[in-house]
Amino acid sequence: MSSSQMAVVPFAPDELDIAMLRAMYRDHSVSWAGFDLDQNASRVARVLRVGRGRVTAHLERWRSSGFIRRYSVRLNPALHGWDGAYVYLHHEHHRSKPELFRRLGLIDGVVGAQEFLGEMSSVTIAAPDAFTLGRRIDLVRTLPGVREVGPVVPWHLPESTHRITPVELGLVRALRESPTAPLYEIADKIQTSTRTVTRRYAALVKEWAIWVVPMLDCTALLRPAVSVHLKVEQGADRDRIARELRSRFPLTIDVFATPVESRATPMSFAFYVMLPSPAALEEFEQFCESLPGVESISDAVLVRYHDYPSWYDRQLIDMTREARAR
Repeated sequence: MSSSQMAVVPFAPDELDIAMLRAMYRDHSVSWAGFDLDQNASRVARVLRVGRGRVTAHLERWRSSGFIRRYSVRLNPALHGWDGAYVYLHHEHHRSKPELFRRLGLIDGVVGAQEFLGEMSSVTIAAPDAFTLGRRIDLVRTLPGVREVGPVVPWHLPESTHRITPVELGLVRALRESPTAPLYEIADKIQTSTRTVTRRYAALVKEWAIWVVPMLDCTALLRPAVSVHLKVEQGADRDRIARELRSRFPLTIDVFATPVESRATPMSFAFYVMLPSPAALEEFEQFCESLPGVESISDAVLVRYHDYPSWYDRQLIDMTREARAR
């Protein structure tokens, strides 16, 4: 299904869907790099203590609705000494977004984007240094349909000391082509044992050498998925705020509670919240602002993720050449 198509079988997520999403991420919170492909239906069912059949049915609903279109397997840019930033875009008009997202993929270092409802989006840019990052942001600023760029939020990548072997590079290449294939099929493809692939995959994930990002399409949902950032007062009880938010809106999941997080103030934290209906957005905002310790709220309805794989493909090619030269 292309990014411009509406989902065929939309569905309303429930508390099991949220619990499954948490269980499939490391540290049980959504992050750019924390999804684990090895968390299959059987393992998720054991963690949540529910029947495997229920988990399998929900996973099939995610697939058939188009909620998860595919998975993007990536090498950590920090392996090359790269860093980057999230850059917020303000569009001239929402109708210009399809062409703008196409053009973003032509800029070197643009690796992904989040499309929000209305006239704002965020773009993820990787760069080797601040100067190159600035130049790439300038290129984004010149694209037709961009009214304004900002703010720019640098992110900090988890450092990985893992030295990737040629076998592991083959594993990453195979996973990028077929991310949901069983590890025994990957082993056959790269001509090694399933035990070796299992061990190597676990090491790559544990040491943050590879990331897995599900490409979400929230047009598949009957409920609006809202990306929420709360700014809180110095000394505010973050855990209490999170508990109260989940108590009122149970379809809530933490964001960026893992080592992959922005360098924004520690007094700001984020959630994804599935609201009962679009009309509940104002009530949700009023509730968040009423919580003791909350200074302000910013939110946006998530539409879909965009993936630009060319930079990661080149990174993989470069690392393969380096491994062969050693």
